Amino acid sequence: MRKQVFSYVFDELTVLTLVYQPSEIPHIISFRHAHKDEREIYYDWLENDYNDT
Repeated sequence: MRKQVFSYVFDELTVLTLVYQPSEIPHIISFRHAHKDEREIYYDWLENDYNDT
């Protein structure tokens, strides 16, 4: 299974991609700055869909 996680690191939006199988150690396959389209999707999600309760 592949997962992507968005997070701020030193004021930059980053994307961590990892792959894992049940009962195995997860492996990081990518850690990079978010692309412009990914940032736009993320900010749109924060504005419209994120529920902080």
